[in-house]
Amino acid sequence: MRCCASPITSTAGDFAPPAADVRGVATEFEALLLAQALRPLAKPMGFYGDLVVAEAAHSVAAAQSGGLALELERIARERA
Repeated sequence: MRCCASPITSTAGDFAPPAADVRGVATEFEALLLAQALRPLAKPMGFYGDLVVAEAAHSVAAAQSGGLALELERIARERA
């Protein structure tokens, strides 16, 4: 890939990421969205509330066999 404004050649878009990376990124994104949705629950938990909510969201996202992460993974594979 070559940009018209730069003499530098980029290879960033020339390869597809491994399947494990796609699944991991999709799971992390789902966990991030879930943590944001559950954020109001963190304040009553006190000092460690954000950590507890983030870990719970990550556990739910990683344990699911489907959901948003699966759909994001499918979209990423179609575009690769």
